[in-house]
Amino acid sequence: MNQASESYVAMFHGAIALAWHDSILAQQEQQQLHTLIEKNIKLSSQQKQELAAGITQPLSLTDIWSRITDPLDRAHLINISMLIFWNDGDYCDHEERAYDFMYEQHHETLDIAGLRAEIASMANESRARIEREESDRYYAMSIPARILAYVEELI
Repeated sequence: MNQASESYVAMFHGAIALAWHDSILAQQEQQQLHTLIEKNIKLSSQQKQELAAGITQPLSLTDIWSRITDPLDRAHLINISMLIFWNDGDYCDHEERAYDFMYEQHHETLDIAGLRAEIASMANESRARIEREESDRYYAMSIPARILAYVEELI
């Protein structure tokens, strides 16, 4: 039996809250939410029932946000928020503020400096490995082949 994490379920509650953010949930939006919930293979039957029951009631994003604890779940909600906001063909100021709220809250939890340092370290390791491989290939060549390779680089 599937059982999604609490953070993952809260992400769906967040999507419902975003759909309600303009205080209107059209029938088409309700149907899309029901479809997304029903077709999700990570959710258990009980989780699907809980989420489906919550579609008809407005939710507050600020109340739900703290329950979305996995950074990937938060990032996914931010990514799909524009699709949800534009679904009714109108993107308004309070939807923009909701997006800014999510982005800022999520950004504060990320160790950007640490991520940059990790990426730089990975790039340096990759560069060093490539240089070692090139050096090994070069020294595996005979002397005439090395001279020819050197001349080809000059041309």
